[in-house]
Amino acid sequence: MGDARVDYSTFLELLDTKRFTAVAWDPPGQGASIPPMERPWTKPGLLQNDADIALHLMRQLNLVPYSLLGWSEGAVTALMTVSIGESKEFRKLFLWAYDGAVSYVPQLVENIDHWPKASRAPLEAIYGTGYLAECWKEYTLAKRSNLLLNNVNTQAIRDRLNEQINQGNGLSIFVMRAPGQLDAENWLTYLLTRFENVVVVNWMRSDNAITMENNCCLWGPHRADAKKFQTLVESYLTKDETVTRK
Repeated sequence: MGDARVDYSTFLELLDTKRFTAVAWDPPGQGASIPPMERPWTKPGLLQNDADIALHLMRQLNLVPYSLLGWSEGAVTALMTVSIGESKEFRKLFLWAYDGAVSYVPQLVENIDHWPKASRAPLEAIYGTGYLAECWKEYTLAKRSNLLLNNVNTQAIRDRLNEQINQGNGLSIFVMRAPGQLDAENWLTYLLTRFENVVVVNWMRSDNAITMENNCCLWGPHRADAKKFQTLVESYLTKDETVTRK
């Protein structure tokens, strides 16, 4: 629940456009993709539909092969996109704060009235206060009830990743997760840590995470430490060698 212009404005401003072309898009019902429809967060297969559209979009733009960057539910969408595409279409995956794709929602975050103005105002300007509050309520319900992941075919994702990572094109994945997580904490962490060509790191220290949660921080590392994040992403995307687990 966000907007490409709000969530990724800093990333796009810092991007080295001489080396990279970035496509930031809002899935149906989010940000600039309203209208034609609202986003049905509790509808089965929502993320699969996003993945289908993302794959079709990149093919239409003829920007293949490409790398996928995904945050929270976007990380799951990126994995689903790879699972339905052809191996030659993808280079790398950079996924972060995907822990937000599981059912945990900090109590302070559930009510937008508790958000800091700096976090709330940009989204209110796009969605309107009423629609943002209504849609956010449905979004947190979908997360808490695990509705977003009910129709995710984890076996298909696992099989396709296994196929692509072990092929000659060497798909590699870099993952930044919240601190204090174990490899078996959730299905996504467990799935990703089964592969050799995946790096999984924590994106901040536990004490910082507690402070940020108490302050109702809604941003991931791309906003919390934008320049460091930018350097990490660009460095990873330009490396030719296969990544190794740290």
